[in-house]
Amino acid sequence: EAPVFVQVPNNGTFKYIPQDDRKAIVRDDTYETLGLFKDSYQIHQYEEWLLGTVANVIDDSNLQIGSAGLLRSGGVAWVSIEMPETISTKAGFEFRPHLLATTSHNGTLATTFKRVVTAVVCDNTLAGALGEDGSEFKTRHSKYSNGRIQDIRDALGIIHSMADEVSLEI
Repeated sequence: EAPVFVQVPNNGTFKYIPQDDRKAIVRDDTYETLGLFKDSYQIHQYEEWLLGTVANVIDDSNLQIGSAGLLRSGGVAWVSIEMPETISTKAGFEFRPHLLATTSHNGTLATTFKRVVTAVVCDNTLAGALGEDGSEFKTRHSKYSNGRIQDIRDALGIIHSMADEVSLEI
């Protein structure tokens, strides 16, 4: 987070007026501005918040990460947790269910947890996975977004039941 200032004329020079009701979200390595938000905006840090929440949701700190990455200059992040075994349907189709967790620092996404079968590797596959039918839980970036582990579990029905549902559908 970084403060926001407005530059205004002041006797032939400029002065900077702090905007106490706003904050900038910037990368901590390049200081590139990812977004400007109201002061109530709550950052969901990628590693600590996103991975920590996923570990709590599935009740396992040894995550089977299928893919993870940053998009849009670090403004969007995702992590996809896979079930350890590949599922084979009666039709011979194989798939591996995923729990997708994604969030943004640029204001483009609410933090989302979703059961998917798409393997996310880029913007397009992330959009495709988020567009899949299936259980999901979204939370805005607000001071009320922490501590909702049971709500996420309830909304997703946890990933283990997904294998049966997808197999039946196929």
